[in-house]
Amino acid sequence: MNNKIIAIGDTHGRDIWKQIVEKEKNADRIVFIGDYFDTFNPELRGKVEMENFKEIVSFARLNPEKVVLLIGNHDFHYMHCAQEQYSGHNMVYADIFGTLLADASDIMQMCHIEERYLFSHAGVTNTWLSAVGTTVEEINELFRLQPNLFSFNRQDKSGYGNSPYQSPIWVRPESLIPDALQDYIQVVGHTHQSNILYYEGVYPTRLILTDCLDNVNEYLTIINGEPSTSKL
Repeated sequence: MNNKIIAIGDTHGRDIWKQIVEKEKNADRIVFIGDYFDTFNPELRGKVEMENFKEIVSFARLNPEKVVLLIGNHDFHYMHCAQEQYSGHNMVYADIFGTLLADASDIMQMCHIEERYLFSHAGVTNTWLSAVGTTVEEINELFRLQPNLFSFNRQDKSGYGNSPYQSPIWVRPESLIPDALQDYIQVVGHTHQSNILYYEGVYPTRLILTDCLDNVNEYLTIINGEPSTSKL
């Protein structure tokens, strides 16, 4: 029997996920990589993002064994536990987004492990795990207990996440690639790509980047452990 996992990159208010899940009705798992809010498309900003997220949450609740909702940095800064704001922050809808996220907190998580794959919004480095004193298996519980450990690391002089000390919602590929956990193939979004991108470079790291929905209708399909790009 085939095991099919679908990973949908950063949605940012787009409802293209509906077409994907309709096409992939036979998927065993559907993983949303996070960043449901903070679109730069004025036609989607605010109410459309709000309604879109409500529908995603409803879909997840109707399919609790099938759907995984990960948290992105553009979701985190609306959470009541956050004490910071990032680019794109919507002051008008901040309270509404925060309430929606709080209501969905029981089904949202920082990472998902399945087979040899590790799904998170931005990626998990050895440096960050060591700095916060946890293991990859304990990340979700750590977020419940100490969400502040996932905030933007202010010692990062790049200003946009290029540091191995950044958390799984912030680290950029430049810092993730040389310091990624080697026991998993990591599937991430967060950093914009022209297409689904597979990285297998000079390091033993294997990384798949999925943040491309704003310009191509591509998503990741993993069947029996083998990844490939799917298109609508």
